[in-house]
Amino acid sequence: MDTLSARVAAVLRRGAGSGLALADQAVLSAANFTGIYLLARFMGPREFGVLMLAQTAVLLVTGLHNAIIVEPQSVLASALDRRAFGEFLAAMLPVQRAVSAALAAVCLVTALAIVGLNGGDLAVAVLLPAVVSAALLQEFVRRTMYTRSQAGDALAIDGVCALLQLGGIGALLGTGHARPAWALAIAAAAALAAAVLGLRRLRRRYPAAPGAGRRARTEVMRRTWRLGKWLLGRSAVTWLGVNGHVWLIAGLLGTEALGVYRAALHLVNVINPLRMAAGAYLTPRGGRLYQRRGADALCIWARRMSLLLLAGLLPFAVPLVAFPEHILRLAYGAKYAHQALGPVLALGALAQL
Repeated sequence: MDTLSARVAAVLRRGAGSGLALADQAVLSAANFTGIYLLARFMGPREFGVLMLAQTAVLLVTGLHNAIIVEPQSVLASALDRRAFGEFLAAMLPVQRAVSAALAAVCLVTALAIVGLNGGDLAVAVLLPAVVSAALLQEFVRRTMYTRSQAGDALAIDGVCALLQLGGIGALLGTGHARPAWALAIAAAAALAAAVLGLRRLRRRYPAAPGAGRRARTEVMRRTWRLGKWLLGRSAVTWLGVNGHVWLIAGLLGTEALGVYRAALHLVNVINPLRMAAGAYLTPRGGRLYQRRGADALCIWARRMSLLLLAGLLPFAVPLVAFPEHILRLAYGAKYAHQALGPVLALGALAQL
């Protein structure tokens, strides 16, 4: 009887964790989806296209950062005890700051070069490093919480970010002067506030032992790079497949055409809560399963999770594929009518599957 009770309690704990993870990602994705949708609806196509170019740059550096820092940490630190994890986190934070600063500097130089060669919004180029730094710190904090199965804490900081972001965008649209630079400034401020709150929470829960210094950082860098170097190439290739066409459209047709295209494709992001929650919550669980039971058990578990995720995505994807024109008209009214965007939305939904 005691064994049965323990098993039931373990199942309930896992269910609560996955539920909190889904709620967290739903809050974050809903805020991003709603904010970008409002900007697409009320911002001019050219300005929205500029904002989407900046967003793809942030997505690129986030993917690179996650490959170098976040995903190796999910694998290497998920099974550590509380004290060992505190030492690991203390050693990882300076590494994360250095990687973030390097990526932000590359973004600044690249954006200024593009503005200098082709013209564009200088304010967006100058603000981009701030957005990158804040977004990477927030992503590191929330994914660190997932490494320790603290989905509730991640939900709390992402709720703060969502409220600040939507409040800022609402105030911006209320002025009648929605500009890409202001939208980026709002995103940076919201992400930074959430990251600072989360970082304080982590430091209280996982204090570092005295003496964790350069040697520990060197060891953490060595271990994370040994795994992250392979993930880095995968992340770059994935970004090219998902976002490379955005820059191709902007280069061939201009930012106004890109704005129209991205406004239609943005509706596919209604799928994001389930997809992103799975990535954040299941990765460290898979790491722990591998360490406890080996590769064969991990493969069986991964196949089962893949089928469950596909079943969860179908209710979102089927309407987007079957009725894309109706959904576009419902979302944007006549703003993007008669531009044959239905196939774009349908193909985008199929790509998610």
